[in-house]
Amino acid sequence: MTLIKSVNNVEIKEAKVVKPLEKKRKSLAIMSSLEYLNSDIGKPREFLIDRLIPQGSIGMLVAPAKTNKTTIAYDIALSVATGKDCMGHTTNIEGKVLYICIEGSLQGLIQAFGYSDNIDIVPDKYFQWEEYREELESLIEEREYKLIVLDPLYKATKCDISKADKVRPFLIDIEQIANKYNTTILLCHHTMRGDNLSAEQTVNNISGSMHLVRASEFTIMLEREKKTEEEEQQELNLSDEEYENLPQKRILRKMDYRYGGEGYTKHLITIDFKNGAIDGQRYSSNGLRVKPKARIEDLFNHAVEILERFDVIDKGILTSELAKIYTDLTKNTITKHYINDVWTKLEKTGKIDSVTKYKYRIVRDNL
Repeated sequence: MTLIKSVNNVEIKEAKVVKPLEKKRKSLAIMSSLEYLNSDIGKPREFLIDRLIPQGSIGMLVAPAKTNKTTIAYDIALSVATGKDCMGHTTNIEGKVLYICIEGSLQGLIQAFGYSDNIDIVPDKYFQWEEYREELESLIEEREYKLIVLDPLYKATKCDISKADKVRPFLIDIEQIANKYNTTILLCHHTMRGDNLSAEQTVNNISGSMHLVRASEFTIMLEREKKTEEEEQQELNLSDEEYENLPQKRILRKMDYRYGGEGYTKHLITIDFKNGAIDGQRYSSNGLRVKPKARIEDLFNHAVEILERFDVIDKGILTSELAKIYTDLTKNTITKHYINDVWTKLEKTGKIDSVTKYKYRIVRDNL
């Protein structure tokens, strides 16, 4: 085989082999457990609204259509803007809010629940994040928004939210904005179908790619409360005006932060348009809907009754025994751990004495 050294008497020079540039490898940042604990990276997030919405994060408010999702989103915005409590949760950080309203109107909600100069509203039915990205970042930097609401998500971006590879760049972008400016971005979104589902079923029914759920640091779920036959019958006897003025009841599921954001707790939300009020309280699995303070008093009264009935008012009773008797009598499931927590508080008021670590007796003088 003969190598060609020239073409038309023009000598071909030997080509130099160019080695590809080597990519510089990133070095791993390694720190000890104590260094990590004391660093900004290791610090747990503060809450914008206590045990409901973390600061400097992205998350979703999800619900079936026509479930007062925008009403709840506006109440969250108004709570941050004014510092008022939000559905039974303490607002820790007060500040400016940007509400991007792409669907419907907020005028009725403003008339019903009030307004704040701390809320800026973008009423643009054709808004898309990608088109206003630079302008938004300048606005966020200038006005130092603590909360940004995108309502609804499916209209807020050009990308196909049903495909992970399409929605991922959008989610990365808003997460970077949230982290850079320590602002929280709340995405209002729909579930595909169904009411009265479990938390897991609701998560699986969220419209679009599951990457939306994975990228969200918190998820708030909203659904209609299932009415009893008696409640439905009572509503049939109301006039149209009376029916329209009835408070709306919704079930809200939020992250359970006792376990680092694992699992969910339920709350009953009452939306009273007539009086311009939205309230929230814990909702137990057995449907007992009373506020914790009232529950302590109720439990104490039941405890006195039980102790007197079973003649153990002087010798005391174990919390596990009381829990079983209480459950049998009232058909409400109360754990011994909850009773122990409640009785520890009652002991400080002098209403009970501790016989042992888990055994208590009623103080007669303070009944």
